[in-house]
Amino acid sequence: MKTSLFSCFGLFLALGTLAAAQGTKQKPPTAAEVQLARYKVATISNIKQIDIGLIMWSSDHDDVFPYITKSAQVSKLVLPYTKNEKLFKTYNPNGGQFEMNMSLAGVKATDIKDPANTILLYDSKAWPGNMHCVAYADGHGKFVTEEVWKKIAGSLKLKLPKHGKPIKS
Repeated sequence: MKTSLFSCFGLFLALGTLAAAQGTKQKPPTAAEVQLARYKVATISNIKQIDIGLIMWSSDHDDVFPYITKSAQVSKLVLPYTKNEKLFKTYNPNGGQFEMNMSLAGVKATDIKDPANTILLYDSKAWPGNMHCVAYADGHGKFVTEEVWKKIAGSLKLKLPKHGKPIKS
């Protein structure tokens, strides 16, 4: 019998949540809540792996992020690093897709003043509960609240020097 890691992890997540709820007076999570938690785990894993793939790509190109003209080019560029086409999927129930912060296209990583708070990738639509899936220029990723999103969204409009010429698709 073939069992996927996603299924096993989802089961452990559900059991852990259930066990935690039993120790408190909380009601156990619904099947929909467990499914949403599984989707969030899978999506954050995907976006972080793509983020690391972009950082590895830039490392091989003088620390310059790919000078692309549309986010769809990211998958072709980082596939040799990630080796998994399935990573480019978000499980957001509201739809959406992963987008690159185009203000970082062609930018040298060392020109980014605060990489831990500069968005590199993000899910194009908010998740239920108005949460946003984000990966940062330093390689970490997480879900952020609408309040945090508003604070970091300015990093999508940075004016930093570009290096080289745009990559043709």
